[in-house]
Amino acid sequence: GVSEVLWVYSVNGGAPDTVRIFGDGSEQSATQAGRRPLAQVAAGHTVFMEEFGLETGDLIAYHAVARDNAPVPNQAMTDIYFLQVRPFRRDFREAEGRGGGGGGGGTGEMEQDLSAMQRQIIAASFNLVRDRDRYDPDAWEENVVSVALGQQRLREQVETLVERIGNRGIAGADEAFRRIAETLPRAAEAMREAEDSLRAASPGGAVPAEQRALRELQKAEETYERFVTTEPAQRGGGQGGGGPTAEDLADLFELETDKLRNQYETVQRSRQQTADQGVDESLEKLRELARRQEQELERQRRRAAVQQGGSAGGGGQAARELAEDAEEAARQLERLSRETGDRSLEEVSRELRQAADAMRRAAAGRGSQGVAEAQSALRRLRQARERLEGAQDARLERDVADAQSRADGLAQRQEEVQNRVRAMERVGRPSQDQMGRILDAKESMAEEAGEILDLLNQAAADARRDGREGAAELEEAAAAIRDTQLRERLLYSRGLVGRPGQEEYARAFENQTAQNIQSLRNRLEDAAEAVHRGTAAGDPEAEALESARDLVRSLESMERRPGAGAGTPAGGGGVRGMRREARERASELRTLAELVTQAGGDPSDLEAMVAAMRTLDRDRTYDDPQEVQRLRSALVESMKQVEFRLRRDFAAEDEEQLLLHSSGDVPEAYRELVEEYFRALSRGGRR
Repeated sequence: GVSEVLWVYSVNGGAPDTVRIFGDGSEQSATQAGRRPLAQVAAGHTVFMEEFGLETGDLIAYHAVARDNAPVPNQAMTDIYFLQVRPFRRDFREAEGRGGGGGGGGTGEMEQDLSAMQRQIIAASFNLVRDRDRYDPDAWEENVVSVALGQQRLREQVETLVERIGNRGIAGADEAFRRIAETLPRAAEAMREAEDSLRAASPGGAVPAEQRALRELQKAEETYERFVTTEPAQRGGGQGGGGPTAEDLADLFELETDKLRNQYETVQRSRQQTADQGVDESLEKLRELARRQEQELERQRRRAAVQQGGSAGGGGQAARELAEDAEEAARQLERLSRETGDRSLEEVSRELRQAADAMRRAAAGRGSQGVAEAQSALRRLRQARERLEGAQDARLERDVADAQSRADGLAQRQEEVQNRVRAMERVGRPSQDQMGRILDAKESMAEEAGEILDLLNQAAADARRDGREGAAELEEAAAAIRDTQLRERLLYSRGLVGRPGQEEYARAFENQTAQNIQSLRNRLEDAAEAVHRGTAAGDPEAEALESARDLVRSLESMERRPGAGAGTPAGGGGVRGMRREARERASELRTLAELVTQAGGDPSDLEAMVAAMRTLDRDRTYDDPQEVQRLRSALVESMKQVEFRLRRDFAAEDEEQLLLHSSGDVPEAYRELVEEYFRALSRGGRR
């Protein structure tokens, strides 16, 4: 069972602090009192940010740790996550000397790529510390070197940006620009410190410096977003004599972050394609394993009937071979999880290992015991298969969302190009630098349009192959790119930029290109709705059962949480945190009631539990610790009864599955009857 759950956090790269949100020895006392340890725990902690005294751009990095009750405790850690402090309100200022037009470039999210890359580096360093035992020494060292090279490349990009800001004299033009020029070198200095730790094979020592670098990058980006992207591009007139402008800084951010984004997205898409292919291959293996296990289960049943109670051995070689194949599939998924960082694949791998164990027990079992183990193995195989099928469904939604995001980016960049073209017309004699930025943008946009087309073609083919909704809409979106020749238009329009006497034709051409991009966005919106309908039309009974199981786990964990009185309990933010958790659980109960209603069940007992949960959201309730504990225990027992009833009602077709709340969770009255039964057997009696 779970011994303790810890929440570990650090503010702005400082020393980590730990909050215990479950445990503190309570499980040992629970065991001594005859209560079983919890194998699964749901625990929460409310972070009251106002107590930290943070500023815009600051960050909190955090992760969770869980330990079990083994004599030498095993430990598991989550990934690392970040809370970024953003302004609650913004006071915008109007640009001086509004010159109109002139798309600023670099607005939107592209200036955030520097900090996004730094967060990836922190996560990679953290994972290397956490997962060191999972690598052989050579592979681990190679990964540390790779992270160090990534940090070095990002530092060089930041230093190049600082140098260009200085060369253009932007820092002296505005207080905000000066602040950015001062912040970025501090980020580069922290990155260099992190590199030194990484090259010394100490990723754990690099994490604090990496977090300080992230803080400085976020502060620079917040300043940029507030004082630069909110201003029209032509602050000083922009007609060639106004000195350094916001557009200059925007161009520099765009130039450097474009390079990073292209490198990052190329690597990420390659990884994603590898992961998708691995999931597809694993899913086919699981389908084949399930088919073979169904055959093995039937053989087990025939053998059990012949053996008349199981006087002979179990299934033998075929079951053991199935177990070995399941183990191999589990190893492949675990390796894929490690390479891609997708922890859900590790869960599937664990399910497969449990199936393999059941197969081996079936091979060694006798009669009905072998049949039961074979059934257990088949059930776990099906659960693993369903998890991977869910990953395929999520992939289709992800791909459509990716196409939408990239089409939105195309529309934004097209608008920027049109603004730049209009600004060039006013100047009359554009510079080579201005011309070059537009030509590069168009070439990049044409490449993006081609990649979106490839993505849509593949997504449509996958949807059609698997019989999912949205295939027709995806094909129409792909046709919107082909029929309008969007990629070819973008390349052709490069020849119209700055050509004397062609201004009116060029404007009409650019307007039509913008309309074509908008048509693509409309088609993608239709496709997204169709795909969502297909994946959202899930099984309300299955969702209700899953939700009920999670709620039992959450309420059991809340019941075992120490410090129920009006004092300050261990973790959770005191009474405030406990009230917040009660509101979360009440919301989950209402969601479950809606699912039960959709499935045709009776939600009245859940509605009564919501009313009881409201009592735990009152300050005065915590004046009586015993009442708090009584309410918690009553809610746990009620939720167990609800789950049992739902399983009886919704899972009735699985007649061979024993329905218990959990292992050893037997009502006291039945426990007494069982004890009396065994006492009678010991006396030689019959029942």
